[in-house]
Amino acid sequence: MFHLNINLISVALTVITIGSLGFVAFLNNRKSISNKTFLFFSITAVFYSIINYLSYQFNSKEVTLWLLRFVLFSSVWYAYFLFQFLLVFPKDKYVFSKLYKKLITPSVAVISIVTLTPLTFIKIDRLAPVGFVSNPVRGFGVTLFGITTFLLVISGIVFLWRNMVKTKGQERKKYGIVLLGTVLTYILIIIFNMISPLLLNDLSYIPYVPAFTLPFILLTSYAIVRYRLFNIKVITTELLTFSLWIFLLIRLLLSNSLGDFIVSSLLLGFTILAGIFLIKAVLKEIDQRERLEKITKELEIVNSQLEVANVELTKLDKVKSEFISVASHQLRTPLTVVKGYVSMILEGSYGKITGKVKDPLTKVQISNQRLVELVDDLLNISRIESGRQNYEFKNNDIVALVTEVYDNFKIKAEEKKLKLIFEKPFDTLTVFCDGKKLHEVIMNYVSNAVKYSDKGTVSLSLEKKGDETVTFKVKDNGMGITKENMSMLFKKFSRGKGTYLVQTEGTGLGLYVAKKIIEVHEGRVWAESQGNGKGAAFFFTIPIKGPKKLPETNVDTSKAVKK
Repeated sequence: MFHLNINLISVALTVITIGSLGFVAFLNNRKSISNKTFLFFSITAVFYSIINYLSYQFNSKEVTLWLLRFVLFSSVWYAYFLFQFLLVFPKDKYVFSKLYKKLITPSVAVISIVTLTPLTFIKIDRLAPVGFVSNPVRGFGVTLFGITTFLLVISGIVFLWRNMVKTKGQERKKYGIVLLGTVLTYILIIIFNMISPLLLNDLSYIPYVPAFTLPFILLTSYAIVRYRLFNIKVITTELLTFSLWIFLLIRLLLSNSLGDFIVSSLLLGFTILAGIFLIKAVLKEIDQRERLEKITKELEIVNSQLEVANVELTKLDKVKSEFISVASHQLRTPLTVVKGYVSMILEGSYGKITGKVKDPLTKVQISNQRLVELVDDLLNISRIESGRQNYEFKNNDIVALVTEVYDNFKIKAEEKKLKLIFEKPFDTLTVFCDGKKLHEVIMNYVSNAVKYSDKGTVSLSLEKKGDETVTFKVKDNGMGITKENMSMLFKKFSRGKGTYLVQTEGTGLGLYVAKKIIEVHEGRVWAESQGNGKGAAFFFTIPIKGPKKLPETNVDTSKAVKK
C-alpha cells in the first residue's frame, strides 16, 4: 500500500496543474498545432511523473528495472514534445520541415525504444528500500539518451528565444515569461536529474523531479492569467475538477478495506462523469458567449459603417436637392418666357399666322408645358426633402376642391369619350388642411385616371367617417395595376411596367409628391386593383380636424384656427 508523503503530493500537484493546462489548451482550440502539442506534452509529463513515483515504490527488482526504463522512455518524449511546443508556439498552423519529419522524429522514436532495452539499464544489483531510488547498472544507451534529451531541450529554448526577439510589446512579454519558466525548470532537471545521477551517481534528488516542473507550470499559468492565453473560467473549472479527481484517486489508493475501496471507486467514477459534463457545459457556454461577442462586435462595426454611410448619403441627398432646386429655378425662367411668347404668337399678338406654322407651335407649347410641370414637380420634391416646403393650413371645403377638379377635367374626359362622375354625398365638408396642396393631390389622382383610361367611367367620391376622417377615392375602368407594379406606386421616379406603352410622358413624380403632402396632413395613400385590364382605385385619407402637429413651415399659423 502506498503511503502519503511529500513525493506523492508533488506528483499530484504536477499531474493536476499540467494536466489541466494541457486539456484547457486543447479544448480552447482543437485545430491549433500549439494547443495539440501542449496537450501531448502534458500527457507525457503526467505519465513521466507517475512512472517516476512508482519506480521507487516496489520491492521487486524486475518491476523496478522496467519502471526505471519507462522513466527514460517517457523522458525522451517529454523532451521531444517540449521541443515541438517551443518550436510552434504560439502558432495555430505550422509546416514542419523534411529534416524534422525524416530525421528528428524517427531518431527520437528509435532512442525511446532503446531506453526500454538493456542497452540503457542492464540490471539492478542492489534494490533500494521502498521510498528510495535504486541505482541500476547502466549501458552506453544512457549516454545516448542524455545527449538526445539535452539537445532537444536546448534547441527548443533557442527556437523560443528567436521567436521572442522577433516580437514587440505584449507579445514579447508573453514569450519572455514562458521562456523564463522553461529555462528555470530545465536547469533544475539537467542538474538534478541528469548530471547528478549520471555523473555524480547521486540519486537522492530523483523523487523530487516532478517539483522541478513547477517553475514552468507557475510562470506559464501566470502568462495565461496575465495575457489571457486561455479562458480563465475554463481553467478554474478544470483545475477544481482535476483536483477533486486526484484527491479521490489518492483516497482510493489509501483504502484500508474492501468496502472503503468500493465506495472510493464508485465515488471517483461518478465524479469523473460529473466533471466531464461540467467542463463540457462550461466550454459550451463560453463558446456561445464568444460567438455572441464576435457577432456583437461585427454588428457594431457594421453599424458604425452604416452611420458613416448614412451621414455621407445625407450630405449627398442635401447636395442633390440643392442642385435640383437651383437647376429647376434656372430652367423655370426661360420656360416661362418661351411659354409666354408662344402663347402670344398663337393668339396673333405678332400678326396672323398660317395653319402650317400654328400646328408645330402648338406642339411646342404642349412640350413646353410638360417641361414646366416637370420643373414644378422637381421643385416640389426639392422643397419637401429639404424641409423648405411651405404649407398654409386653414379651413377649406373639400367638396369644393373636388368639384373644381371635376370641372377642370370634364371636357377632357368627354374628348376621350369617358364618363366622369362626381356624386356629392354632402354639399359641404370643412377640413383643416392646405387647400392648394390638397387640390394638387386630387388633380394628380384624377389626371392619372383620365390619362390611363380609354373607355368606361371615372368616378370621384368622398366618404366621411364620423368627425374623424374623410376619404377621397378615384375609380376607373382603365389598364389596371398588376401585383408587380403595385409595389412601385408612390415611389420617386417610379412608373409601372407597361405605362410607357399607354402614355409616353410622365416622370413618376406625381404620386410621390401626393404621398408626401398627405403624410404632412398625417393621412395615408393607397391603391387597389384586381389586376391588369381591370381598372384601379386610388385613395387618400386625412383627418378632418387636421394634423395634431402643424409643420414648422406652415406660413399661416396665426390664422390656422381649427373648427
